[in-house]
Amino acid sequence: RYNQSQVLTAPLNGWVDSRYGRMVLDDASGVFDQQLTMPLKVEYWNGDQFTINTDDSRSHFNSQWSCKQIIYTSKPHDKASLSATTNNVLQGKNYSLQVLPGVDENESYIKQQLRFWLRIAAHPASNIGCTENENVNQPWLTFNWRGIGDEDPSGLVTFGNYRGNDRIIYRSENASINPIE
Repeated sequence: RYNQSQVLTAPLNGWVDSRYGRMVLDDASGVFDQQLTMPLKVEYWNGDQFTINTDDSRSHFNSQWSCKQIIYTSKPHDKASLSATTNNVLQGKNYSLQVLPGVDENESYIKQQLRFWLRIAAHPASNIGCTENENVNQPWLTFNWRGIGDEDPSGLVTFGNYRGNDRIIYRSENASINPIE
């Protein structure tokens, strides 16, 4: 067992199906004032590449146990957050993790870029000033994301990639510039 003293017992006979894996948060981007879905998946190394572990329907996460790093914001505030979600993956995937932009009603356009970490390891990611001590103890799903050792999964969220119905004409849009007669 993890973090417990070893006790010698009878040897394990037979074949054990074990896999080297990781939990992954995909990046998300969208309109500045609408919530975004941050896809979560659990993968394992199949010998050539990481692939979704469709046998996993037990890996757990709790979005209240997370860390946040503000990368950019066009107005000084840090209201963006993960919605409170406690869930498991189903066949290696989950789409219930929502990121809220934290803008007030009728607030003008704001662009934000943040990185969120889901706490699954004993220690938070380094160099981000994370104050969250609670975690879902699953250190076997951590990964060396930034080359500084295994750490919690993280994903980049960008609000304000799109402003809505603004129409911008690009040079390559021939039908808009030179309509077919």
